[in-house]
Formats: sequence, C-alpha cells, structure tokens
Amino acid sequence: MAWAREKQLTLSQLPLSDFQKFSGKFGVDTHSLFDPIASVQAKISHGSTGTGKVKELAAGKYEQSAKSPEE
Repeated sequence: MAWAREKQLTLSQLPLSDFQKFSGKFGVDTHSLFDPIASVQAKISHGSTGTGKVKELAAGKYEQSAKSPEE
C-alpha cells in the first residue's frame, strides 16, 4: 500500500513487476484481484457473498420451501 501511495497510484495501476518485487508469488492473475466482479465470483468460503455460494444457498432454500409439510 505504501509503495503505491508513494507512486501516487492505486494498487490496480501498479505493474505486475512492482508486485513481484515484494513476492514472487504474484502472477499474471494479480490484477484480477482488483476487479470487483471477479473478486466476488472467486469467493467460495462458507457464508461468503460469492455468486456461486449465494446461488447454492438460494437453491437450497427453494428446495426446502417446495417440500410439502408432510416431508
């Protein structure tokens, strides 16, 4: 964060080479971290707001509401 602030850039504006100065683990997908849609879609932990998890939860609630009271 401080590095970007010193350069007066947002993190999404920093080139990949700057990220790799701090860790070689940064790869070509680094900038996708700053894409809000990609970020939300990538969330997969239980209770997250990731679109896949929300769809799973919604489908489960729909299935529960569709069952008859006798079941």
